[in-house]
Amino acid sequence: MRGQSTATLLQQVIAGTINSRNALSSVAPTRSFTLAAVRQMGYASTAPAIRTTQKRCTLVVPSLTHPPKTVAYFGCNGLACRAYSNARVRMPSIQATLPHPLVYSSISSLGIATRHPRYPPSRLLSFPSTGRSSRSSPFRSVSTVRRPVPNPLLARLEALANENPHNPAHQARLYKELLKRNYPELVISRFRQSDIAVDEECERFYQHAIDKLGQQEADHAEEMSESMTSTASASFPSDSTRSARSTTPSVQEIIAGFSRHPIPIKVLESNWGRRFRYFKYIVGIGVSSLICFTVMTAFIEGASILRVLQMDNENNIGMTEASPARFSDVHGIDEAKEELEEVVAFLKDPAKFTNLGGKMPKGVLLTGPPGTGKTLLARAVAGEAGVPFFFMSGSEFDEVFVGVGAKRVRELFALAKTKSPAIVFIDELDAVGHKRGAHANSWSNQTLNQLLVDLDGFEKNSGIVFIAATNFPELLDPALVRPGRFDKQVVVPLPDVRGRIQILEHYMKDIKFGKDVNTTILARGTAGFSGADLANLVNQAAIRGSWLGSRAVSMQHLEWAKDKIMMGSERKSMIISEKEKWKTAIHEAGHAVVSKLVPDAMPLHKVTIIPRGNALGLTHSLPDEDHLNETKHSAFAQIAVAMGGRVAEELEFDELSSGAASDFSQATRIARAMVCDWGMSATLGPVHFRTKRQEMQHSEKVAEQIDEEIRTILVEQYGIAKTLLQANQSALRRVAKALMVYETLEAEEVGMLIDGKAMTRTPPSSRMTSREELDRKIEEKKLGAKAGGRLW
Repeated sequence: MRGQSTATLLQQVIAGTINSRNALSSVAPTRSFTLAAVRQMGYASTAPAIRTTQKRCTLVVPSLTHPPKTVAYFGCNGLACRAYSNARVRMPSIQATLPHPLVYSSISSLGIATRHPRYPPSRLLSFPSTGRSSRSSPFRSVSTVRRPVPNPLLARLEALANENPHNPAHQARLYKELLKRNYPELVISRFRQSDIAVDEECERFYQHAIDKLGQQEADHAEEMSESMTSTASASFPSDSTRSARSTTPSVQEIIAGFSRHPIPIKVLESNWGRRFRYFKYIVGIGVSSLICFTVMTAFIEGASILRVLQMDNENNIGMTEASPARFSDVHGIDEAKEELEEVVAFLKDPAKFTNLGGKMPKGVLLTGPPGTGKTLLARAVAGEAGVPFFFMSGSEFDEVFVGVGAKRVRELFALAKTKSPAIVFIDELDAVGHKRGAHANSWSNQTLNQLLVDLDGFEKNSGIVFIAATNFPELLDPALVRPGRFDKQVVVPLPDVRGRIQILEHYMKDIKFGKDVNTTILARGTAGFSGADLANLVNQAAIRGSWLGSRAVSMQHLEWAKDKIMMGSERKSMIISEKEKWKTAIHEAGHAVVSKLVPDAMPLHKVTIIPRGNALGLTHSLPDEDHLNETKHSAFAQIAVAMGGRVAEELEFDELSSGAASDFSQATRIARAMVCDWGMSATLGPVHFRTKRQEMQHSEKVAEQIDEEIRTILVEQYGIAKTLLQANQSALRRVAKALMVYETLEAEEVGMLIDGKAMTRTPPSSRMTSREELDRKIEEKKLGAKAGGRLW
């Protein structure tokens, strides 16, 4: 055996003539068979290799159909095929044990096609042998072709049939069992072998197998069997040591038949390959979704752009053919009305102004604080003239898209020209006509540039009057407000006392009021209110009266609404201890007493210890008439009144608190204005030390002098307030005690208490403190819960 060639040893092992272990032991474990021996087995055109180990022989053959290599193992346990994946193409792999020769020929006749499993199987599938036959027999187990379930009966019948190939009874029993196990292809393959005995019963089983499998598949099995036999005969001549009675194709013939009829193997996907495939699937879905979302977003944005660009003028430009407002609806700004009466006259009778060669102004700019009636005045001009009124807000011109603002300006003036004579009104002009600068965006200036062009484009006496309103005229571009564009600027100020009375009476026309309502007193106490503030006051009073179920709006409702607007809403839910309440009463009483006693102080209006806003109490003063200028003595008096709260706390409690922080801030602001702005300092003289940006432009020495002068004023007025309260400490306590009882005192009541007179108002005996009232509500809730109700 040692002298034999490797190819001869391999053929003897395959044919079963010698034991595979004895043959393998004669070959070095790591030795490779020669290429000539492999080519002798039928692979002349390829470069396979055969390797042996102590357990099996390995034939390595390059695959003809797939990039991975195909490895064929054969030895004492039969033939095995495995497909491996290379680095780039991750092909699935499988292992199949193909017993020789019955199983191989049977599998060849099946025509197994490569397919992917429905569910991902395990990494390795095999067809293990379910039974072992004799070592000397050239036949192997047939029970593992398609079903890996072990079957000892089938293995035993197969062994008997192999040992007695000329006994048709053993063959018939095997055929019967194969058909019973649904293996008709194996019956056909074995029946057609020349050395197998045949009788009538075997032919009946053979015909039954053909009927069960189908004639087409039977012909295919016969064709493959014949081609394998012819290929084996041509490639491997008969060996003298081979059994004479065995004409069954050997493993050599099977291997030789690979090139013509390779066994289609079902490949399995590796775990990493399956994960990568899932990953590609998920990424593909994500990328597709992103593309769809991007396309849909672009489509929606494109549609919105088209809608914006194709909007009708009427949807953006407010137009009124005949404004219902009249000059009779405008009160408190008589001078402004007179200025605009000229515009009304021009629109009604243009020839009256052109006879002498004059030209009416193209534009009128209304300036003033918010709520003074600028928009109402422009509507009244259109109503009096009886011409169409076009109005837009400055914030409505610019949009997110560049060029929309300029387009709307062109549309506004083009539409106004078609309705000439007409009035074009733009509210909040500073939103679109702000000053241009080097750092401004070019697109933000397009609207202003277009507005300037259209204002210049008005023909002489075209009948178009442009009116604009703004609260900040200093922010407008100089090119916009120059003569020729805005030839007239009308200031609309806050109403005076007479104007406030007219505005209150105007808004009270449609509301039921009681006989106790005095508009003069109400107007005197609402200094600084605009027309919008007064309208809000009347409306709040009407709502308050309706809420309380009153038949008419009384003066008390109006006073409540005024205090709410000026001082904030009452914080009735705030719980204050008696000690804190007494401190607040002393503090506010100090302000009130100093306000009544110091000369030139603003008249006291009301003092309260009801928390409003962020304050625990409030002392409110109102002028008898419009306060236009501030004198030195009135400024000193305001500082002394602000110091009264801290002085009262110091005299009563002999300790300091943080309650006077806002008072000190107000007093310091007035003192600094006296020194830096008003020139009321005896030391520094009539000098202005601040610019518009509140920046000091002086030396450090002057700054020290300013600070010293401010401190001197504050300390001096603090001493005056302390002197007044020390002399009237009993009056201070009377006022504080009254505040503890009534919570709010009018100016007349404070004066009576200072003079030592008794209060004429009935004490609210039924009124409780906030803490007592809260405790009472909690007790009521508890009683209701015990009776079956809910606590909250």
